[in-house]
Amino acid sequence: MIDNLDAENCSCMEGGTTDRSQELVEGCLDSLASRNRSEILRVLELDVDRRSHLIRLTNELIDPLALNCPILQTYASTVEREFRWSDIKAAAPRVDLFRSDKSPPADPSGVSIAEPPSQWRVQGRLQGRPAGGIISLQLPDGTFQEFELPFGILGNRRLQAGKEITLRYRREWRKGKVARVVKVIVRIE
Repeated sequence: MIDNLDAENCSCMEGGTTDRSQELVEGCLDSLASRNRSEILRVLELDVDRRSHLIRLTNELIDPLALNCPILQTYASTVEREFRWSDIKAAAPRVDLFRSDKSPPADPSGVSIAEPPSQWRVQGRLQGRPAGGIISLQLPDGTFQEFELPFGILGNRRLQAGKEITLRYRREWRKGKVARVVKVIVRIE
C-alpha cells in the first residue's frame, strides 16, 4: 500500500505546474490523501481528516519517497540549509558579574600583616575589685575595657580600686547566645 501511494505521489510531483516546491509537495499529498481516503482508512487505519493521522501518513511516506522519487532531489529546500563554519556568528561576549585584577597588589613591606601575637599587654587604672571573674580597667586614653579573670591568676594579690596595673591577656572566640571575642587574663604584672 505504501509503495503504491509513493509511486502515485511521485508521479504527481513530476507532473506539477508550480515553481514553488513546497506548495507542489503539499498539494500532491492532499490530493493523494483525498483520492485514497477509504483505502488508507481500511489498510493503515488512518483517518486523513484528522491532522495527527495525516502527519503519521506523511511520516510513513517520507522515507520511501525520498529514496524512489528523483524529482525531490531537484527541489531547493527553503527550510534546511547546510551551514559552514564561516556562517556561525561569533559567540556573544561573556558577561562577568565582577571585574577586578587577578589578585590585589602586595602590601608595602612596612605594613605587611604578620602572625598576630599570642598575648597582648595593657596598662590601666583598676575600676573596682574583681567581681564575677571580671576586671575592668580604665586605659590611659580614657576608654574602659573588661577582662576575664580565670581562677588562680590572682593568687595572693589584693587588688585595690584606682591602682595602676599591667595585664597580659589573650583573645578567645566564644560561642553562645552572642558570639564574641573575650579578653582572658594570662598574667598580672
